[in-house]
Amino acid sequence: MVVNPVGAVNIYDGAVPRIITATVGIGTTGGQLMFFSGANNLLSSGLDSYSTGSIRVAGAASGALFNGLVITPGLSASGTNNYVALAQNGTYVVTSAGTILAGEKVMANGGDAVVSVGNTAASGGWAIGRALSPAGSEGYVIVNLFG
Repeated sequence: MVVNPVGAVNIYDGAVPRIITATVGIGTTGGQLMFFSGANNLLSSGLDSYSTGSIRVAGAASGALFNGLVITPGLSASGTNNYVALAQNGTYVVTSAGTILAGEKVMANGGDAVVSVGNTAASGGWAIGRALSPAGSEGYVIVNLFG
């Protein structure tokens, strides 16, 4: 896992951060790319059956499996069933898994990093955002998440 050692670094949120709360079933830390893995409980047709723990996430997101970036700092790397905050929109510093040019669309690569959608080795997914800065492999890139 190649996650930014300082966690999720927010550049700006565009005044619409769209942050959701979920529980996590694996050890996690800020800056990880996660995907929804199911519900903790069955929901009825009404809102009375929903709680903030109803949505469960897992990682590492890849390809078509991406639902948010963990912004909760300081969680135990081995703890599970913690509540986490996931950003689905905004601009963050994210680890790059390959050379990325500013302006390119990026997708989750499965290792808590992003890769250029144009990278033929990373086919089978879709864009989660657009790079606002260039980056080399194992570097850092500013990504605007689409949400």
